[in-house]
Amino acid sequence: MGKFEDDIVKTQFPDTIGKWFTAYLASDAWQKRARDVAAPQLKEALSWLAFYGDSEFGQAPTDWTAEALETLLTDTLVARANFTAMDYWHIVPALYDFFTFVGEQKWLPAERVKLYQQTIIAAAPTMVTRADDSDNFAADKFLTAHLIAADVDPDNEGAVAMFVVKSELAILNKIFPDDAPADDAVTPKAEGVKQTAAILDDPAMAPELLMLFDPDRDEAFLRANHRQTLGAQTWQRQTARLVHHRAVITGVRLWLTRDAYPVASWASSQEVYEAVILVMDSLYQQRLETPEMWTAASWQLWGSFCRQTELIDGQAALVTDVSLLDMLADQGVVTPEQAATFAAAFREG
Repeated sequence: MGKFEDDIVKTQFPDTIGKWFTAYLASDAWQKRARDVAAPQLKEALSWLAFYGDSEFGQAPTDWTAEALETLLTDTLVARANFTAMDYWHIVPALYDFFTFVGEQKWLPAERVKLYQQTIIAAAPTMVTRADDSDNFAADKFLTAHLIAADVDPDNEGAVAMFVVKSELAILNKIFPDDAPADDAVTPKAEGVKQTAAILDDPAMAPELLMLFDPDRDEAFLRANHRQTLGAQTWQRQTARLVHHRAVITGVRLWLTRDAYPVASWASSQEVYEAVILVMDSLYQQRLETPEMWTAASWQLWGSFCRQTELIDGQAALVTDVSLLDMLADQGVVTPEQAATFAAAFREG
């Protein structure tokens, strides 16, 4: 496990599930278990479930709902834990046996133990199917996998930073094969859009782009305050993730074509990425709108928020966000008329 995984294990143990786990290791039931799962593997799985059950759903191990546990197993665990598809064939029965022991100790009602075990078994095929597809990995797990493959110690911050820099330059060389630009270089509008499109629109490149350019590899945006419902819309975890991933790539595109779509003159590449991610994430979190669903009312509220909060430079946001709208209009994500309407609403906010 890397440092982040270690921190989660330390955060969650000892507590309720930690005490259960410790008792299980000391029991005859553990000695009679299937030998395919070692204690660290089971502990890691339980740590992820406990940590994100609390941070994402506000639920302790004593009161997971079937829906929350299924998401933790098929989404969170797959996205974050360094388990292979083969590992899950062993981890699933280990979790099942663990809760059998917990039930025998009367630490959970029999009905809840049965609910957990049914959910675990039902989730197993999805866990196995998704486990070896890097499209399902969070950026931090994807990065760790690349580091290990390159024989780089994930806990060596200097080596990790060097790896990321070299990888970023490699991607920029793919985008600009003749002459990778310096950080302050610009490209003509037509050529810039054309050259970046092949990389930024290639689904196969998405995991690498997210690994390198996403400032939120821990996916804190999924745990941020957000509306559950608004009108006929309901917040969806997978939609929030897709909007965020799209925002990262959109931010990179805006930076690379900033001669055509101006950004704040003092802004660094990272600040531009973060500005684009902030607006796109926020409009989904608070208004449940993807870019195709954006409304003038939402952009007016966003403009008001930018002017009222000290966290955002309102003038810088105006320049960057209006350029974002112009770029999305050229891409056909919104119409030119919508872009103009949203920009006007943003200025009025």
